[in-house]
Amino acid sequence: RSALLREAGFKLPQASTTCWNYHSRANATITAHFQELRRAMSHIIDNDEDWDGDSYNGAVGLLRRLEDPTFIFLLCLYQKVFVYIDHLYNVLQTKCTSNISICNHEVKLAITNVKSLRNQETVEECMKDAKALNNQAGSGSFMALKLLAFEIIDIIVIQMESRFEDINIFNFVELLDDKQFPAYKSVFPLLKLSALIKRYPYFDSEQLQNELTNVYSDQTKHLPAGLLLKYFMNNGLEKIYQETVRLIRLILTFPVSTVSSERSMSALKRVKTFLRNSMSESRLSNLNTLAIEKSLVNNLSRDDSFKERIIDLFAERKTRQMEFIYKKL
Repeated sequence: RSALLREAGFKLPQASTTCWNYHSRANATITAHFQELRRAMSHIIDNDEDWDGDSYNGAVGLLRRLEDPTFIFLLCLYQKVFVYIDHLYNVLQTKCTSNISICNHEVKLAITNVKSLRNQETVEECMKDAKALNNQAGSGSFMALKLLAFEIIDIIVIQMESRFEDINIFNFVELLDDKQFPAYKSVFPLLKLSALIKRYPYFDSEQLQNELTNVYSDQTKHLPAGLLLKYFMNNGLEKIYQETVRLIRLILTFPVSTVSSERSMSALKRVKTFLRNSMSESRLSNLNTLAIEKSLVNNLSRDDSFKERIIDLFAERKTRQMEFIYKKL
């Protein structure tokens, strides 16, 4: 069956219960190769003697589904929804999750964009797209499809708001949103500061407000949180802006999603093979760290001085049989 689809120039994504965007990729593939998929199902039905019973029955059921006007309409509707959901998925799967303010913004933007689809124009466009896939698809009741589309969009929005409702607790991360620094210079965000102190009372509220006021007033310090921390460290200002540095470190270490931990478990399966089953925990942890941070290691390895430091450190740890450090006699 897969070979038949590959002959038509495509293949369906492999089903996965853990890959969140599987349905999105399946939807996009079916929409892009709708006619080829119909022809493939018809080919199996017409040549039933060459196929087993499961393939024939499956082809009959799938072809009936591909000719269902409601299914085709939903295919086009979800294609529009997945445009925004996929973007949010990609954001949460990347390492930009180190900046929770970006994630907070993207979550709110995705919810707003999905809500914007709840209108009559979206239904009309989906019916038009469905008719382009199959002329019979435009025969459905407009009012029934409109109510169905609105119900689906409402459920998606409610589920997103429920899943990400706790993210509003961390609105105080916007205290270090460099894009809002000019506005904060005029009106200090006291509500966000109060939210921070309420959740993390170990901050010195007055000292932090004074430090942030100076940051907002100095245009050279209008930097993202990570770069602002580097600026303080490089200029010896970490003691002067002690509370701000503490806030930056808090924000940069927020676990926005479980992606990092999931990657760690995947890396552990690759590292701890049968032949490495007896290695010590220390070595296993170090190898796992190298596997997880392989992009960082690749960037560092381009620097010859970094390689020399690693070799020197390895050679100086203990006396070795091979001479790694040559001495002048």
